[in-house]
Amino acid sequence: MTRFADTIPANEFTVTDFSVQFLHKHQTQSQTGYDGGNASITHESLLNDVPPAATSCLVYQDEDLKKYRPNPPVYSIPSDFDGYRRLKSLQAVFRTIPGVRNETIFSHIFVDPKDANEVLGDEIMECMQEVQNDVIAIDMASRLTLDHWSRRKKESFQQIHPVDTKP
Repeated sequence: MTRFADTIPANEFTVTDFSVQFLHKHQTQSQTGYDGGNASITHESLLNDVPPAATSCLVYQDEDLKKYRPNPPVYSIPSDFDGYRRLKSLQAVFRTIPGVRNETIFSHIFVDPKDANEVLGDEIMECMQEVQNDVIAIDMASRLTLDHWSRRKKESFQQIHPVDTKP
């Protein structure tokens, strides 16, 4: 049984405090190409990079994630689920890099539809809703088709192998 006390600890930062604690690396040099040759390329570093829309940051320590990883990796639904940490819209989630001090890698960000609407605008949100409706309709049609064929197959099987219901 999973309990609220089993929640993996995390540190919450404002974007400003995160940027002070975990300095962004900005650009890095890559000296070796994929074929082993010299391919000096400058590219944006992913380390300690905060998404521009983020309003806060949540950092999980790699050691804590390892400590709380279940074996086998099956995560049960907690009995007191309502007490668990709720996702905050536009809160960027990071994981520290093992063995490296003050370096993190971005994991994910939850964006509430209301916040997405403010960033993307009504027109794009309406298009996304249309796509979602189309996908739901296609999914429903495929399920109905599968149900129909499953029923037909079962009926055919029963005609070939009738079930004797007499005692």
